[in-house]
Amino acid sequence: MVEWRERYKEEIILPQYRVTKFEIPRSYCFTCDKLVKPETEGILPKRQLGNKLRCSVVYLREELRLPDNMVQKHLEDLGIEVSDGTVEKICSEAAEILEPHYEQLKEELREAKATNNDGTGKRIEGENCWEWVFAKSDTIVFHSDKRRSHDVMEEQYGKRPKPVLGSDCYNAYNPLDAMKQRCWSHLLVEQREH
Repeated sequence: MVEWRERYKEEIILPQYRVTKFEIPRSYCFTCDKLVKPETEGILPKRQLGNKLRCSVVYLREELRLPDNMVQKHLEDLGIEVSDGTVEKICSEAAEILEPHYEQLKEELREAKATNNDGTGKRIEGENCWEWVFAKSDTIVFHSDKRRSHDVMEEQYGKRPKPVLGSDCYNAYNPLDAMKQRCWSHLLVEQREH
């Protein structure tokens, strides 16, 4: 008698490079007095690289923080050749497209009951900068800035913020006229030091 058992394997399917040719009908519109054509699905107007490829470039560069040459190398391994200027342009265009959504998230935080806020040092293109995070339970906004001062917080929340501002004990939060909640772990460390 043979006994059978089940076994599962999880695996990754590597991305594949594919070129798609679209046949796009266009015709003259006598009402608008110009040539008209439908939008092509999955690609921005006047662009050759598809939206999934563009999203992959943004993910590699912005989320994984790969330098342009490593993004190029990754794409080259898939059979796609792009210049470092193309990588930069894709990321800039994505930022431009997402800017209204980013501003909407910042506004949601301004209207929240309470937020948590923090900043940490990082380097961008060889310069010291600060990565600020403004967050509530369902929204997180990151902001890179050369400043580590209350001006950054004031630009985010205004001079009289509505939310209770949760933070560490850094003094950039002190000048703001708002209710504040200090991080318990920072308070405990500060207490032990005194």
